[in-house]
Amino acid sequence: MVGPRLKSRRPDVPLLVVAVITLISLASVPVPGRSLTPACQPSNARAASLVSELRHLMAATDTWTVKERDSIAHVPVVPATEVRLVQDERICREALAAYHRPHAVPRGRAVYVVQLGPHYYAVLDPDQLAGEFQTVRVFTSDWTDIGGWTG
Repeated sequence: MVGPRLKSRRPDVPLLVVAVITLISLASVPVPGRSLTPACQPSNARAASLVSELRHLMAATDTWTVKERDSIAHVPVVPATEVRLVQDERICREALAAYHRPHAVPRGRAVYVVQLGPHYYAVLDPDQLAGEFQTVRVFTSDWTDIGGWTG
């Protein structure tokens, strides 16, 4: 005796709809190393102020500023023409990770990154406060922290 034969049922939801929903779901899954939030702060008045401040440090000749630049902040001296705002997302993501190391990067953060010649970067996370002050950190191009200042 053969058992009862099951009728094949047509699904209530067409296969095409299921496929579309699946594709949309997969497309919304975050890809490791990629974020929807930009890592670079925009070129704005704060960015211009930071670049100007760094160029001032490069050109300084007075004893106090030179001492602060060289001995306290460890800001490398490069020509003013080599001090520029970075807008490369890859570099900003690396800078963001280095700035917050060894902790995880807080969600939604973006940094100002200023290239100082071919071998250094100054990085500022405007949302990371030390009391009422912001901290600029200076890194080598391999993201070794060499100095900085809070002010």
